[in-house]
Amino acid sequence: MKTIKNPILAILAVIMINLSACSPILYSTVGQNVPLFREKGEVALNAGLAVSGNSNYFGTTGINVQLAVAPTNSLAVISSFYSLKESDGTGKGNYFELGIGKFKYNPKSNLTGEIFFGAGLGSIKSSPDGYQISSDFLKVFIQPSGGFTSKVFDIAFTPRVGVVNFLSHKNEGNEQEINQFFSDKKTTVVFEPGITLRLGFKNVKLQYQYNYSTFNYNSNGYNDFDLVNDTFMSFNLYFLMTERWAK
Repeated sequence: MKTIKNPILAILAVIMINLSACSPILYSTVGQNVPLFREKGEVALNAGLAVSGNSNYFGTTGINVQLAVAPTNSLAVISSFYSLKESDGTGKGNYFELGIGKFKYNPKSNLTGEIFFGAGLGSIKSSPDGYQISSDFLKVFIQPSGGFTSKVFDIAFTPRVGVVNFLSHKNEGNEQEINQFFSDKKTTVVFEPGITLRLGFKNVKLQYQYNYSTFNYNSNGYNDFDLVNDTFMSFNLYFLMTERWAK
């Protein structure tokens, strides 16, 4: 199988050709909800295309939806949902998370800092070679971000840290490699940094996000037996409901 290391080439590969997965995916990183609020009453909603993969396979695609609300001048709540499928039809997964945190805006520099604490539930099902493999996991995370926000351009860096705990799994084919994975990675601390870029108008922007995870697993039993999607990209339409520009 051809190795795709460049993210841009990976995106083109997803669009232009249909790749075949070599192995079941048991964990996948996702995006980050980074609203960059300034004041009370703001609401941010964005949704669009999601793509995930690793260095050997970049063919898991789907949708992602993010909602964030600022009920006070410093408190915010975030919620996200992701649903992805393998391009060859051998697997699918869903992930939902909630978080709450604080934000602070500097009007002189247009810089915003925020930090969220939250948890997410994920479920992934794969059917390689006709048998079923599935995993259910809980991820507790802390998500700080620092960013710049303006009428036409936003940028943020998010060094997110999480703890992934596999709650249950099924290995119908009783593959030794799969059993060893869940034994080794039952509870795993992960570093999942990301960058968010937005460009457009004051209330509507195009959003691009790139995320990477240090969650990894090296298999000695199979060639190209990659069980983790450690890279995620999304292309969204971002809507901001606010009165900031009227001022």
